[in-house]
Amino acid sequence: MTSDEKTILSAELALGLLQGAEREEVETAVMVDPEMREAHRRWTEHFAGLVLREPGPDPVPGPQVLAGIEATLFGAAEEAEAQGQSWWDWLRAPENRGLVLTVGAAKVALLAWILYLFL
Repeated sequence: MTSDEKTILSAELALGLLQGAEREEVETAVMVDPEMREAHRRWTEHFAGLVLREPGPDPVPGPQVLAGIEATLFGAAEEAEAQGQSWWDWLRAPENRGLVLTVGAAKVALLAWILYLFL
């Protein structure tokens, strides 16, 4: 068994991923093989450290995160304004026709439904 295989099996044992005969074989190997015993000890301490560490303050995202979100959501409209196009020009652009038609159809359907309810 290679050193990498021993490390992987030790990690799987520490995580509780092994079952049945395979688990028994690895547990026996951990008791017999000093290299596997050391790998299992390191993995067990590593995983315990992840679970048992003291809770700290929640991380606060930097201002670049909000800027990235706004650029993703509103970037096309800002690009249009930067190029001297108005909101109306951006809305009439050929690549936005599907969106405009969908919103228009939804408005017509809503108006028809309202008229059906009250007339």
